[in-house]
Amino acid sequence: MRPTRHLFAFALLVNLAACASAPRGPAFSGAPLPRSFGLRAGDVMRVKVWREPDLSGDYIVDEYGKVSLPVIGPRQVLGESSEGLQKKLQDAYAATLKDPSVQVTFLRRVAVQGDVRLPGLYPMDATMTVGDALALAGGRAGPGIEGSSLELWRDGSMLYGDVPTSVFIGQLDMKAGDELRVPMGSWSRRNGINGAIWIQISLAVTLAAVQIIFLTR
Repeated sequence: MRPTRHLFAFALLVNLAACASAPRGPAFSGAPLPRSFGLRAGDVMRVKVWREPDLSGDYIVDEYGKVSLPVIGPRQVLGESSEGLQKKLQDAYAATLKDPSVQVTFLRRVAVQGDVRLPGLYPMDATMTVGDALALAGGRAGPGIEGSSLELWRDGSMLYGDVPTSVFIGQLDMKAGDELRVPMGSWSRRNGINGAIWIQISLAVTLAAVQIIFLTR
């Protein structure tokens, strides 16, 4: 193989690496503060009744938008705020308890997949971050860059390719079936080389290859 062909082969490899390392989806941008979210089927409602451990626990919202609670039975929870449900549960438990104190927390079940040690579904409240989701899944399994961005997938397509670990779960407005994916660590990720740098390298190598061809003709 002639030297120019060697150079062209190297330029092709660099260009392929640049394509692989370039951003694969838009970066997520949102308000810096989390917002609360309403419950949906499959989510979890955490109830704590003061001094009543038998009445406290995590309850999954069924396909009809209801949770079945001890003593007071099934309750419709879709469309309710956590504060509104807290007041309704206190009133309901007041029939059997004296001055009940109830705390209600909404938890979104977040799917964490990809290059993590413990992929799965994890209940998280609105104030937890994408980094917390990564920690619950055991952290990265491969040699990726700690603290780097994750991806948000919906219906088999990437919705955002750059979700910082500092983003709150409440900001994402995730829907049923959405996944937070941790991309596999590549050589460029391990060495801190992003897509923009790869593109610059590939252009420089390609330009050098063209110049050498003209000089050696």
